[in-house]
Amino acid sequence: MIVKDLNPKLRILTKEQTENLSELFRRITLLEELIEMEFTVISGFRTPMDQLRTNPKNPKSAHCEGMAVDLKDKEGVIYDFLINNPDMVIKLDFYIEQKTYTPGWIHLQTRATHNRFFKP
Repeated sequence: MIVKDLNPKLRILTKEQTENLSELFRRITLLEELIEMEFTVISGFRTPMDQLRTNPKNPKSAHCEGMAVDLKDKEGVIYDFLINNPDMVIKLDFYIEQKTYTPGWIHLQTRATHNRFFKP
C-alpha cells in the first residue's frame, strides 16, 4: 500500500485531513508489517458528497476527516489478527467496525468511539 491509495482521486485536502491521512497511513503500515501482508484499500478519504453516495445514513463518517479506511479482508485475516491481539489494537490506537457489519472488508479508524470494536 502507498499513501496515495488513501486518496486515489487526489482530492484537495485541508491541513488537518492531510495530517490525519498521514497518521492513518503510518498506523496501517505498521499493521501490514505485523501481519506480513500488503493491504488493498477499498475506500479511504471521502468528500461529503462521496459519503452521501456511499452511506447516506452516516454523513459524518471518519472517512471525511481522513481518519478511516476500508481494507479488503475477504478471509478475515486482518480482523482475526486484531481480535486476537487486542494489545496491538490499543497500541496502534485503532477503532474497528464489528465484522458482521463489514462482510469482505474491515473498517479501521483512528477517530475514537465508545468501543474498540463497534457497531456502525
